[in-house]
Amino acid sequence: MPTTRPSFISLLSAAVMSCIAVSTACGHRDPVAAVAIAPAAAARTITFDDMAVGQPPPGFRCGASGPENAKPARWQVVAAADAPSPGRVLEQSDNDDTNNRFPVALVRDTKLADVSVAVSAKAVSGGRDRSFGVVVRAADERTYYVARANTSGWGENVRFYKLIDGTRTQLDEWEGDVKPGVWHQLQVDAIGATFTVTLDGKQVLRVHDTALPAAGMVGVWTKAESISQFDNLTITPVKQAAP
Repeated sequence: MPTTRPSFISLLSAAVMSCIAVSTACGHRDPVAAVAIAPAAAARTITFDDMAVGQPPPGFRCGASGPENAKPARWQVVAAADAPSPGRVLEQSDNDDTNNRFPVALVRDTKLADVSVAVSAKAVSGGRDRSFGVVVRAADERTYYVARANTSGWGENVRFYKLIDGTRTQLDEWEGDVKPGVWHQLQVDAIGATFTVTLDGKQVLRVHDTALPAAGMVGVWTKAESISQFDNLTITPVKQAAP
């Protein structure tokens, strides 16, 4: 039987978008056959609009990994008139340019292995690093998978990494247009050992890796001096569909 990946991914995207509409504000490249997925529970969307400006987002575990001399991350809710859900967004506001400093904001009450995570994100400023990312299967601030988009003049691209006890390994890369100062949609679908990354509705990466199979937290990510904003973080538990 021919592979049916596009139709299954399209069905999942449609289901997720339907859930968003009714929700309240609450490696190696392509090494295996396509994995068909379907929602296992209703999507949950965090819009940040009901959170206090200037404060860390409640329900999140905010921090960073990196060298000892790196400054702490500063995760806070800020006003943003241009946000996809106008009002307030989550921002990483500290511009410490220490290399290999990785701020993360993880949703504490998520413990998922098979999951679809999507977020609207915008790179506000930065130098060599002007990026944003989506995290899945996080044990803590030092161990997780992340799909990150970079918008700097050093290279516009999307990469997929694993971090294990703070050591980062690149699993795959896609090069293409990822502009700064505009809102993008970044999504990771994690099913078993297969990870599909979508940018602005286009599948850009598909990675196979078995290092971190256990359920974990999901969240958002930046690097070094990147000041980035996030809105409409949508978390959908998924399952492998029956053949």
